[in-house]
Parts: sequence; structure tokens; C-alpha cells
Amino acid sequence: MAKTGWQERILRAKTLSGDYPFAAEILTFYGTIAEFQQTLYERIERAASGSNTPHFSGAVSNTDSANNSSRAAMPGTTEPLINSLSVIPSEAELRSCNGNSAQSRDLAFPNSSRVALPGPSRAATPESSPGRKSGVSTSNASESLQGRHSERNLGPQQSPSNASTPIVAGPPELSALLASFPAFLALVEKSGPPNLADAARQLRASSVETQTGLLNDFWDGPRSSGDGSTQPASPTNEFFARAFLQPYAAFTRVRAESSSNGYTGSLCPFCGRKPGVAVLRPLGDGGQRRLVCSFCLAEWEFRRIVCANCGEEDHKKLPVYTADQFPHVRVDCCEHCHRYLKTIDLTKTGLADPIVDELATIPLDLWAREHGYEKLELNLLQL
Repeated sequence: MAKTGWQERILRAKTLSGDYPFAAEILTFYGTIAEFQQTLYERIERAASGSNTPHFSGAVSNTDSANNSSRAAMPGTTEPLINSLSVIPSEAELRSCNGNSAQSRDLAFPNSSRVALPGPSRAATPESSPGRKSGVSTSNASESLQGRHSERNLGPQQSPSNASTPIVAGPPELSALLASFPAFLALVEKSGPPNLADAARQLRASSVETQTGLLNDFWDGPRSSGDGSTQPASPTNEFFARAFLQPYAAFTRVRAESSSNGYTGSLCPFCGRKPGVAVLRPLGDGGQRRLVCSFCLAEWEFRRIVCANCGEEDHKKLPVYTADQFPHVRVDCCEHCHRYLKTIDLTKTGLADPIVDELATIPLDLWAREHGYEKLELNLLQL
């Protein structure tokens, strides 16, 4: 999984679950989700290439697989991902697949609230600001990818030879994706915390339209209200949609073969979402700051002395906090917008993984919230 890194994240989660007992429950659940995501990514790859595609109940239309119009749009575009989850596995296939802040109130991991606060300290001196000065771009960078995919109906149609058998028009990997959703919900019902398991059970019993709407709404991105603010989904719906669609978003990004070279905006250059974590990668005698997308997992260069939320550039208003318990993780704060973003410093711990180490360092989130900072973007588990 060199392209996506799920295997590395799974191994890192297992390691940190032993190092950080307070995060073991969260990391174990994340590892389970990441294993499903890895399998789903591989299934999507096989379906896209037309080889070794798993069979699920329901006919699938592959007539457009060789045409560019069959390729799925990037997330954040106005084109719906799907109009109906019409390819559903049978119960036998489903069994074979299974083989406090208001920000995180709905996903309850009992042990995560009983960790000792680390007492981060502010860095003594501000960092220098290497690289070019670009400011923060607030435009949706994924617009450059729009228009590559012609409009098409991805909903169910009736097969001419059998009017009772639904088919899915569009890219062949779409049917593989949709066929996996019930198995994903069953996995969460089995392995998730009680309230999330209950939500998965209810969603499995809901109508096709409800499930379709949940996935489409997240794929399209947050919707604006009349005053210009966005209306986020509930934490549980956010988790289901993000966790399930993330492999498909990563696959779509990789297949687009677009480069982020030269782009230094604050939103993902591929899907337009906010970053979920930053990373310092070794470069010369120091480290290069890069942001990691909270959805498609893209990574791109970003200036070190600038707020990724509001664009503040005054280093006096951009304190950096660290804790002895997590020497390789920084809490980058902004006194202007009162947001924070964790940064994983790989110059100190080369074995760290940005996604997993951000998730594991819960005490830093508790400390930041107690001191009046709000997270720039919640992680996959809505923490």
C-alpha cells in the first residue's frame, strides 16, 4: 500500500496502543477501520482495472469503463457521487466481509476522557519562516479538477434483459464501493463504542435513500446557510461518511495524477477540504512543514509561520506548545482565530505517522480545549 499508507498506519496504531494505554481503545478501533479501508481501497483498484473483481448480488454495468465519462468526480464537486445504493451484498456475503467538548460528544470512548493532562509548555523562541511567502488560499483548489468528468447518471437503471435487476451506471469501481457499505456498518456495529454501534445498527436498517443522502452530502462538502456559515453533519454521520469514503477519495486523487507542486494554500489542492494535521519532514538541517488533508489524505507544502485557518503571520500570535509526554507532537495555536492544529515532527521521531500520532495524543486536545482553542478540523474519529 505504498500509495495510501494504510498498512503503515495499522502497524503504528498497534505500536502506540501499547505505548499509550489511555488511547488503546481508540487506536484499536481505528486499526479495525483502517484494515477495512485498506481492503476497500484494494477492491476499488481491482474493480477499476477490471481484474479479480469480487462478485456481489446485483448486476453491474461496465459499458462505460473505458470512457472518461465513467470516471468519478473528485469530492467537493457539485456532481452527486451516487443516486442509490443499489448493489447490496447478500447476508452470506455480508458475513464473509466481517470475517468533553461538543465537537466530539457523540463518539464516546470511555477511557479517552480519563487521561492525565500533559501540561504543554510554550516554545521559548519563534521559528524562522523558510520558503516563499504565499498567504492562505481560501478558494476550493479542487475546482481545477472539475470539468474533467462529464455529467452522468450514477443511479440505478433497469436491465433490459431483466427489469427487476438493478444496475449501476458509471465507473466499475463504484459498484464495488457501494456493495461494501453494509459490511462497513456491520463492522462498526460489532467493533465500535456503544453509541456508535447503535447508530450503525440504525443506519443499516434505514432506507436506501437515507444511506445515499448521507454519503452524497459528505462527498459534496459542507453546505452553506443563509448567513454564509457552513452546516456540519452530526459527528456520527460525519464519521460514517468520512471513514467509508476516504479510500475512494484517495483512489480518485491518485488516479487523477495531479501534482501539488507549487501550491501552498490552506485547503487541500485535490478535494478542497481542511487539513487535519501538519507534519514536519526532514529537509536539510531542519524540517519542511506540510499539511495533510483530513479526507483524501493528500499532503502539500505550507509555510511554517502562518495560521492554516485565518492566515495570521505575526509569530507573536502563533504560539507553539509541546509536552514532555509527546516530544514529537506540537500544538500550533493562533491567538487571532483561537484555532489549533497538531504538527507531527518527523525530525524527532521518524517512525511516527501523522494520522495515527495525531489521533493518539488525546491529552493535547484536552489541554488545548481547556485553554480556549478549537481544533481546525476534527480527526476521523471526531476527536
